[in-house]
Amino acid sequence: MRNFIFLLVLVTPIWLFGQVGITYTLANGTITQDANYKYFEFDIMAQASANGTRIGTGIVFLTYNAAAFGSDIYDEDNQTTDGVDVTNATLTPAPFYNFLLNNTQANVLAITHEYPLSAGYGGQVTTTAQSLEHVKMRISDTSQAIQVCFWPSMESPLWNIVMANQQYYDNNSTTYSPVYASMCLYQDPPLPVELSYFSCAMNTANSAVNLTWVSQTETGMVGYRIYRGDTNVLEQAADQEVLIEATNTSQSTIYFFSDTNIESDHLYHYWLEALDLDGSSQFFGPTSITTPGQAYYAPNIPLDTGLTSIYPNPFNPDLTIQYTLDQAKDVQIYVSNIRGQIVRQLVTETKDRGVHQLIWDGRDNNGNACSSGVFYIRMIVGGKDYTRKAILLK
Repeated sequence: MRNFIFLLVLVTPIWLFGQVGITYTLANGTITQDANYKYFEFDIMAQASANGTRIGTGIVFLTYNAAAFGSDIYDEDNQTTDGVDVTNATLTPAPFYNFLLNNTQANVLAITHEYPLSAGYGGQVTTTAQSLEHVKMRISDTSQAIQVCFWPSMESPLWNIVMANQQYYDNNSTTYSPVYASMCLYQDPPLPVELSYFSCAMNTANSAVNLTWVSQTETGMVGYRIYRGDTNVLEQAADQEVLIEATNTSQSTIYFFSDTNIESDHLYHYWLEALDLDGSSQFFGPTSITTPGQAYYAPNIPLDTGLTSIYPNPFNPDLTIQYTLDQAKDVQIYVSNIRGQIVRQLVTETKDRGVHQLIWDGRDNNGNACSSGVFYIRMIVGGKDYTRKAILLK
């Protein structure tokens, strides 16, 4: 996926009467999708200038480009929405926030986070930025660029954005407001697929041609078709009548297809057709090979140890986890919650070099279904720790 451009003009924490300041930023922008829609998801991050700071009830104002999201993205009651979803913060000791959505002005989304007094005095915020709110906005027109920004007040210049009144400290009555932040998340219109590799090679027995391709990102795709021809002219190639389903993930994914219906000592040209949900498609190739006189060689795919992809994300109920090893190693993979507690142990064994895949069914070690929330997929190998965040939505 193309990198997001972060427009950070000025971020200034404010101290009032000796009280600590809060800095807001936007992070983790990504495009996801379900069976019907594409979404733009991101985190509103909070960072304190001193440890021990708490956030009680407050309001975050966001402006967005209506061309991508539409002008009316929430229901008339200003309480629930089918176009925007906000989930609980990861603040400790536990997320008790309730969220209300409303529209203060055209193309401005106001998110009120309420921390009930019965739950305490607010969520603790550390000096390291952490998620206050996870926002999911439905994209109405995927051909448009995506932009979400903090909204400036009418009295403030663009580089001096006033955020939220009624931000509470420990005693839930002392306010530190205003709090300043200025930042945008921006992305060009998403492409259905971006490939970084497409090639072919004979298998070890010289009995099949193995095709391999690597997608860096996929959105709104049906899958891939294979075309084969005796010349390098696409119009003369034949559809091999196979559909390889797309994963539609923003993470790098490796695909394989083996063509066993081949003749010896023959030159073949292969194309890859990427099919979009809207009926459009794009072609990649050709990649060519002569059978079987060409000695076997393995596709030159770099295998870096780590978590390659997790999808779909958010998920319900199953999460596919893909990882790679540059050589045979002892591997531990487990799922933890936002408190760092292990929820499910998935892998504890030695694995061979290559690409591996497993599925987490959203259950804990006792077989109980986990509730909605943020989880972390952790892979420990060779003394290194690799982590990906996953969101379970029910």
